[in-house]
Amino acid sequence: MKKSNKTILLVALILLCLVVVIWLFGFARKAPVQNGDLVSVCKTNLNDIQSKLENYYSQNGQYPLTLQDLKNGSEKDPWNNKYRYNSICIDTGVEGDDGKMRLNYVLGSNGPDGKPDTVDDVEPSKDAERHSFKILKQE
Repeated sequence: MKKSNKTILLVALILLCLVVVIWLFGFARKAPVQNGDLVSVCKTNLNDIQSKLENYYSQNGQYPLTLQDLKNGSEKDPWNNKYRYNSICIDTGVEGDDGKMRLNYVLGSNGPDGKPDTVDDVEPSKDAERHSFKILKQE
């Protein structure tokens, strides 16, 4: 084999390897994310929201009415459903605003199935003094 034929063969082999590496890299980036990974992302997001809620409480003496009040907080979970957030109010008997103080809240995600109160629901992993994670059921 001549030297130029060897060079052409070597360049072709290098190009082929490069194409395979690029294809594999592109495939790996487009691989579907597993539900376990999404649950981890959701827990991280909920912990971030929880920190923002506690910060809001520190500044305002009560929790926000909605997650929109936090500003720059995500309202949707990794499955594109709204996070479950309810501020729990007590009546203060004082006029002004709505006469209620939001001293507690419920925060979570309905999980992959998007349905509340099922086994795949996701809740924040941190424990905070002033709130509960479960929806209070009225009997």
